[in-house]
Amino acid sequence: MSIQDMAHGIIREYLKLHDYTEAYEAFEREAIHRGIPKLFSKRLEMLEAVGITAQFREEFEKKKRGVPHLETSLEVLIKSYKEASASEEKEVAQARRIRRKRSQGIHRTIEETATSQPEAPQLETLLSKYQPSEGSGELISPHSIVSIKDHIAANGGFPLFKSVLFGTKRQATIPDTWYQSLFCLSLSPKTKPKKTSFSVLHPKSWAIHQREGGPCGVIAVIQARAAKYLFHGAKPRVLASATLIQALTIGLQNLAAEDVPVPFIEAVLSAIYDTLELVLKWSPTGRAYLVVPATHRAFARDLLQQLSSVAPSDTVARQQLLGDIHGRLGLARIVEEIDDFEVITASSPAEIHGILSSLFYQFYAITAFPSSFIPALVVSVILTRTLREIAATDFDSSNNGSHGPSTGLSSDSLFTNMNNASMELVNLFIHGKAVAGTHDGVVTCDGFTLKGIDTPTDVGLLSIYEYYNYLTIGDNLKWGVLCPCFVLFNEAHYTSLFPIDKAAMDTISTGLADRMFGSRKEVDVIYSDSLDDQSEAVRLTLTLEGPVTCKREEDGIRDKSFVNQLIYTLFGTSIVSISWNGAEPYL
Repeated sequence: MSIQDMAHGIIREYLKLHDYTEAYEAFEREAIHRGIPKLFSKRLEMLEAVGITAQFREEFEKKKRGVPHLETSLEVLIKSYKEASASEEKEVAQARRIRRKRSQGIHRTIEETATSQPEAPQLETLLSKYQPSEGSGELISPHSIVSIKDHIAANGGFPLFKSVLFGTKRQATIPDTWYQSLFCLSLSPKTKPKKTSFSVLHPKSWAIHQREGGPCGVIAVIQARAAKYLFHGAKPRVLASATLIQALTIGLQNLAAEDVPVPFIEAVLSAIYDTLELVLKWSPTGRAYLVVPATHRAFARDLLQQLSSVAPSDTVARQQLLGDIHGRLGLARIVEEIDDFEVITASSPAEIHGILSSLFYQFYAITAFPSSFIPALVVSVILTRTLREIAATDFDSSNNGSHGPSTGLSSDSLFTNMNNASMELVNLFIHGKAVAGTHDGVVTCDGFTLKGIDTPTDVGLLSIYEYYNYLTIGDNLKWGVLCPCFVLFNEAHYTSLFPIDKAAMDTISTGLADRMFGSRKEVDVIYSDSLDDQSEAVRLTLTLEGPVTCKREEDGIRDKSFVNQLIYTLFGTSIVSISWNGAEPYL
């Protein structure tokens, strides 16, 4: 962060803190006129951006001890500004030590790396696998691109929008913790392993990383859906843009060409495509509506040329360019700053493919900048299903607040009071309909109509509430799934479980379809938690033989590991043993 950026941020915070409303609004207008970016929306984000969160905590501890201290975070910022200004005068290199970070949920790191630019033959070899023109242009649609505000106003209105997303019991906003892209740790020189060879045993090369609690439900579905492209031999449906690959190797992240996680990028984009195609199938309008920042219009076509013109050693120039790229990608908040988003219409899977193949969308989806991508994807899926259809058709008649004690699985909105995805939102991503039930079809209970899953899904769901016998997961969401990759729900967190390779997938698929493992089989599965540090793969070995059933706590299962408990609801009697291969079981 430059001294100027810090000064602008402090001015904004000072005016807001002292309620100088008119002055603040005047400053904002002038900043927009002069093209001064608003890098942060909260004071805490600035503290972390300049690396003084620890200093603020130290001042807080001083306050508790009753010793002299700085009273407010704004004072800490001003002190840091003075120190940075003085240091900058003495040594220009001070700028290299400044880091920009958002909170745990929204980080942006601008760092100096010593990685040299890749050799031309190495890069050409990598790029030869891809069509140079694939995804190199801007977002294009044969339909008009409209503001999200106009789209919502014409399709149910804002009261319905807020009701469907947030209900009446919580703040009508998508939390900060949701603001990230679908990236893996090998996309950053700071977090990538020394050798980034793609392997199921190296999660940093394929696992979506979650920075903070919140979007785990959405991430777990995309991760489970991506597994078939990563490990089970499915051909990617969306290819990585050649320009994106070049940008990751020249200036943007300075990755070596062989370290660009192309399988991950294409698997995640393909999983997004599958999700949108699925929801399009159930869309009453026959169209998908993809939400993107309005800044896509300003995303430079000559991005690669800009990146290649900046030497890795020129830290200041790289910081400026990264800031420019970030500004054009957009980090507006989708509810509070709704004017900063637009809706692109796609009336066919081919048009969805075209949008997902664009350079802008791929940057937006997977680069490890702070990003509004996950909230935008969530709203895209919601608008495609349509607000009216979700409210009138998907939500249960039981969602009226009069039913019995809640298990946390049923709500009148797509976000829970704990800022997690509700079961309706997870089912919307898995099945294409925002139903609360996990059973097959529709059932009636005490006069209530409870909607469930009416067709087999491509990925499944296992829930701790089935283990406790609070609900039933039907065949469509468990034994009848098209691919045995599962989202796991444990009270307040979603993770994923999938076969380690195609052979294991085929063995499990056959056993589940037959509801029987006729002879003893030994298969490996991978457990993935997006909140984990992902330093090593969590590999479980299942020994299976006999009939496939659902075994619960009441059936005498006393395993302390919730992962094992969920596996028992999937395989039941057929389980001979579960081995964690020396790792400590997750409790």
